[in-house]
Amino acid sequence: MTDRTSGAYALVVLLTLTLGTLTQPVSGQDLYNYGSGNHTNTGVAVDALQAIYSATAYPSSTKAGNYSHYLEQENDGVDRKTTSLTAGYITDEFSLQGEDGSYRFRFEGETTGLMLSSKSSSLMLSYGVTDAQENEGDIRSITADLNVGGNITLFRRFLGLPIGSFIPIRVNLGYRNLELLKNPDPERNSIANIGTGSLGGGLGAELRIPTGLPVLEDNLTAFTTIVSSVGGIGDFNAAGSSGTGAASSSLSGIRLTKSTDFNFEAKFERLLGGKTGVTAGVTLRWLHWTDEQAEDAKQILDVISGEQEGLELRATQSFFRVGINW
Repeated sequence: MTDRTSGAYALVVLLTLTLGTLTQPVSGQDLYNYGSGNHTNTGVAVDALQAIYSATAYPSSTKAGNYSHYLEQENDGVDRKTTSLTAGYITDEFSLQGEDGSYRFRFEGETTGLMLSSKSSSLMLSYGVTDAQENEGDIRSITADLNVGGNITLFRRFLGLPIGSFIPIRVNLGYRNLELLKNPDPERNSIANIGTGSLGGGLGAELRIPTGLPVLEDNLTAFTTIVSSVGGIGDFNAAGSSGTGAASSSLSGIRLTKSTDFNFEAKFERLLGGKTGVTAGVTLRWLHWTDEQAEDAKQILDVISGEQEGLELRATQSFFRVGINW
């Protein structure tokens, strides 16, 4: 028998077997059971359909008859727990009054920032020098901002899509050093050491895009969070000062704060070889604090509800950054 005759004979046999099973319903669950090793009674026709289904519904890199691992990866959701190291410029404004009511320690300019971040925590450092507002010379700003906490998962997939949502819970600890580099009055303190602390929560979302394409695969991902926090701010120098002339700022006690933090990161994972990829991100922050120092716990509730008097926006940061992830 020639090769052409053998091929025609095999095709006739396959069509005959297929037609013999068309009266039996074939569902997507039948096909999945077959791939899991639980064969149904749909016969050889399902074998043929299974080969076509696995070749068209999954990436070509998936071996025929062994696509259950691909399904498991899809069901894992979108979180791969990568860490990013990014850098960029921060548009920074911090309106701190001096002990005499002036804005000697007001900082408004650009700083250089560095951030180590994951989906549940971050550490941001910055350094910058700009013109002093009410003094000849420059003012220098050095900051460190730590966010730690966890995420309460709401869902990992939405309508079958790799979109997740979670509730971020964060503890924030911050430090800022402001120094007038040219102080015309040596009797007045030229340094302010500001500390902040807060606790808050918010809402977060994440997305992973499974393309099935070479290089891209499922390595495109992004997440965003917005967190509202309540806490306090104070000047370490003012707290330890006994005389009005030595105090560096008007923060002689603990002032109540309300802050809002928005964070967005987009990642192309595994782009540079191994587990290393690239990250682009945006971090925005708004910080309010009260005119008068805190006196009782009721004021905290007033800050949360927005009824606290003298709660004003006094500091903002806009951080656009790029870097790597692993």
